[in-house]
Amino acid sequence: MRHLTLTTLTLVLIVSCKKEISNNRHYFPGYVENVKAALKDSLSANDYASLDFNRTVLSKVDSVQLYLLRIPLKGKEIKNDFVIVKTKVDGKVEKGKIVHMEGADIALGNIGIKSFYGSITISSLKRDIQMQSAINNGYILAFHPQMNLRTTTEAPVYPVYPGMIVLPEVIVYSYINTSSGISFSDWYLLQSLFYDSGFGSGGMSGYYSSLDGTGGGGGGYGGGYGGSGDGSLDYDVPVIVEDMVKIEAEYIYNLPGVDLSKMFKCFDNVPSIGATYSIRLCSDIPSNSNPNASANFSAASGGHTFLTITKTNGSTSVTQSFGFYPSSQPSWIDPFSPVTSTLKDNGAQEINASLEMNLTETQFNTVKQNAVSWSTRNYELTDYNCSNYAVDIFNSVRTTPIIIPGYQIVLPGNTNPWAPNNPITVTINKSPQMLFSKLQEMKNNNDPESSKIVIDQSHNYTAPISKGECN
Repeated sequence: MRHLTLTTLTLVLIVSCKKEISNNRHYFPGYVENVKAALKDSLSANDYASLDFNRTVLSKVDSVQLYLLRIPLKGKEIKNDFVIVKTKVDGKVEKGKIVHMEGADIALGNIGIKSFYGSITISSLKRDIQMQSAINNGYILAFHPQMNLRTTTEAPVYPVYPGMIVLPEVIVYSYINTSSGISFSDWYLLQSLFYDSGFGSGGMSGYYSSLDGTGGGGGGYGGGYGGSGDGSLDYDVPVIVEDMVKIEAEYIYNLPGVDLSKMFKCFDNVPSIGATYSIRLCSDIPSNSNPNASANFSAASGGHTFLTITKTNGSTSVTQSFGFYPSSQPSWIDPFSPVTSTLKDNGAQEINASLEMNLTETQFNTVKQNAVSWSTRNYELTDYNCSNYAVDIFNSVRTTPIIIPGYQIVLPGNTNPWAPNNPITVTINKSPQMLFSKLQEMKNNNDPESSKIVIDQSHNYTAPISKGECN
């Protein structure tokens, strides 16, 4: 189910999650001191005096040594006016910008999908304006001139390849709290602010930080920050530490579909007498650190559920990985409408949770028959998506089926007169996020099949390369 259109995301992706974060402030005597010294040299006296170090937010990813510190201006909200510096782990400043940004989430379409619209000005630390741009649907248009018909002759800031999904700079990140409904917050690709130094990260994945410096807040996303918090507690400036969230877009619409009958034909190359068979049910979630979170940049962020099937006889083995997709982008006005489906090769697809079981030859043939037969069904986000297809096939050869709860999402009302102006509730029948949660629960509870379950949120666990099609 990894794919809908740009604005369709919020609803296709909105499927619950909790980020384990704490509301802690950490003290960095050397770190802040180094930042202050660098900024005092680089900013004007007035600009330096306007910095509010008591509301400083450090967004970090230790594994890639990414440290971005935001200092808001006094009397201003951090989401609107701030100085941002890229630093070393000890606070030595490498680059810096002054940023003014304004805008708001606007609900679009019949079902009120939220997306960010506004404007941004990026200046050097000397107040030289380097870029001014509108933000449409989360994209800073100056970074993506191909999205603006008036500037199609300009080269994009980020390299764009055919079929590539480029993440927007601002996404509407959502978390559903079953007791209080849904909470939305805006998250920003801070690296993009350093677009002119080769550091900006545009493409199919990126590390996002909460725009308002609250980590989502409001109880909807946990309301706080987590982090390592190195340093002693004797410095007078607290630093709020936020572990950034990595978001990935992995689905490319123009990848060719596969002929599933031809994929299964490859298994005939393995002798059946004495052969062993296995099937693996796989979940790939959109945000590894937040298994049930969602974002609004396209169905590419909705996660994906797929199957890996293997037949082995001695040294001869064939593996095929495949999944169910919409053949085209569903309408952003009504993304729940059925569309024709297609099958894609999921070899090398990331896996975050999987359950493997052995099959008899008879069960293998049942899987084959159902996989081919059910692949002709229409794709429907709520009722028959990638998770329905994969889980139903997997369950068709089990005595104890994997039961995944549906997920109710509450979408905001819409101000458009032709659309519902009251919140509406939608149930996603099956989802990668809920499959992940189910398998994690089975693993944690020492289910009899727990040894066959793999949970991996490291980005290092992937499906085997598929054999492809055979004639």
